[in-house]
Amino acid sequence: MRTEREMASLLNPEDAANILNVSIPYVIRLLEEGEIAHHMVNNQCCIRLDDLMAYKRQQDLRSSQALDDLAQQAQELGIA
Repeated sequence: MRTEREMASLLNPEDAANILNVSIPYVIRLLEEGEIAHHMVNNQCCIRLDDLMAYKRQQDLRSSQALDDLAQQAQELGIA
């Protein structure tokens, strides 16, 4: 049985979409592809806040790295 604290940290796809600032169908696709850990409870999808935030940190890191790569390419091309 889950504690009240654990239940408070469970999100549905709509809540997750709001936190990530993306659409609900996009979150569902991420869940189906296994990008975000989740489990089903009484036929409802539940996402732990910790799992969602781990995904968000990973995506933020990828975005930052991509931006650094673009800045480096701009420097090399002399357009920055």
